[in-house]
Amino acid sequence: MEEAQGGQTFDQSTILKTLLQRVEAITSASDWDRELSGDIVPDTYFVTHLGFSSMDLVMLVIDIQECFQRYDLPFDELFAPDGEYVRDLRVADMCNFLYKHLGA
Repeated sequence: MEEAQGGQTFDQSTILKTLLQRVEAITSASDWDRELSGDIVPDTYFVTHLGFSSMDLVMLVIDIQECFQRYDLPFDELFAPDGEYVRDLRVADMCNFLYKHLGA
């Protein structure tokens, strides 16, 4: 996949497709133990369904930053709104966050 240039805007469909591809790539490792038996969809939860740890989420954030060439995204708004750590997120939650900051 071609990497995005900083400052470029993306539609929500492109963001979702890219995010799903990245999550699938991470969880398709042979040693990954995910609870989900079907496809990863927008309503899939990172922790509950995919077994993500905090470190896995950090690795996903790094991957997203590199993919979109944006290192200034305020992920604290997503993971700790109002100073409270969010225990689990859906793929759709991350997609909406990315669209807010990368979208037109």
